[in-house]
Amino acid sequence: MQNQSISTLGITLLRTTQLVAAVAAETRKTTELHRDLLSTIEDLEAQTADLNAESALHDDQLTGIDSELRALQEQLEPLTTGTSEVLAARSRLEQEPAVHAQIEQLEEMKASLSNALPAPAAGQAGRHSRCRRFRLRADDSSNA
Repeated sequence: MQNQSISTLGITLLRTTQLVAAVAAETRKTTELHRDLLSTIEDLEAQTADLNAESALHDDQLTGIDSELRALQEQLEPLTTGTSEVLAARSRLEQEPAVHAQIEQLEEMKASLSNALPAPAAGQAGRHSRCRRFRLRADDSSNA
């Protein structure tokens, strides 16, 4: 029985020794992982600080660009107004030939009507010219 007790004691001692070795190995692994994790955290904190600094720099640049854009818009505003005036004048000039063509057409119509009407007598020139003007206006309004 003593042999059996010694044998059981030896097995228990062996198992305990193996357990202690396994716990020590796991403790080393956990310690190494902990060290790696702390190193990674430090690296991430440094990267975060760099990114925050870069972000602040970009914010400052963006603010500067916005200010420059506002200044440029203020400088362009009078030019835009001037451009609008030039475009309006251009439009009027483009319409002018059409107006001249219409005036020429009316002059031709007036000449053809003047040729179609008999010449007034010397004493009645003022009255006929008024009648002729009245007829021209009436014709113009009916043609429109």
